[in-house]
Amino acid sequence: DDPVKVGRTLRLQSEITLSTQYSDNLDSAKSWLETTESSLSEVNKVMQRIREITVQGANGVLKEDDKSKISQEIGQLRDHLINVSNQTYTGRHIFSGYRSDLAFTNSDGTCNENANTLGVSYQSMEYKVGVSQNLQVNYTGDRIFGSPYSEATITGKRLEFANDPAKNSELTTQVDFGIIIDIQKSISKQT
Repeated sequence: DDPVKVGRTLRLQSEITLSTQYSDNLDSAKSWLETTESSLSEVNKVMQRIREITVQGANGVLKEDDKSKISQEIGQLRDHLINVSNQTYTGRHIFSGYRSDLAFTNSDGTCNENANTLGVSYQSMEYKVGVSQNLQVNYTGDRIFGSPYSEATITGKRLEFANDPAKNSELTTQVDFGIIIDIQKSISKQT
C-alpha cells in the first residue's frame, strides 16, 4: 500500500499500454504502406504496357484488326488503372487522403469531387508510432493520378495546390486518364 509504488505501477502500466498502441500503429502503417507500394507497382506495370502497345499501334504497319485489339486493350488497362486508383486497405481508400471513405476517382476516370473540396482534403494519412514520431503512410491520389484543382480562391485569397507541374517537378509521372482515352481514340482512328 505504498503510494509511491502504486504511482510507479500505474505509470508503468500506462507506458506499456502506450507502447502497445504504438506497436499496433506501426503494424497498421506497415500494412498500409505495403498496399500502397503494391498499387503503385501495378500503376507502373500498366503504364509500361500502355506505352508498349501505343508504340506498336503507332508504327503504321499493323492491320485494322490489330489496331482495334490494341485500342480495346488500352480501354481495359484504363479501367484497371481506375480500379487501382480506388484501391482500399481495411475498407479505406488509400489514395483519398483524409477522405478515405470515398473513392478517389469516378468510373470514368475523373476525380471524385466529393472526395476533395477545392483540393484541401487530399492530405496525407499519418500514424503515431512514437511519443513525437508520426509516419506518413500514403501518397494522395492527386500526386499519382492528377487532380482538376490547381488553384482556388477562398474569401478573396488565392490558394495554389501541388498538382501544378510548373511548380512541382514530381508531377511529371502522373497518370492522366484523358491522355489514355486520346491514345485509344487515336489508334482507333487509324483503323
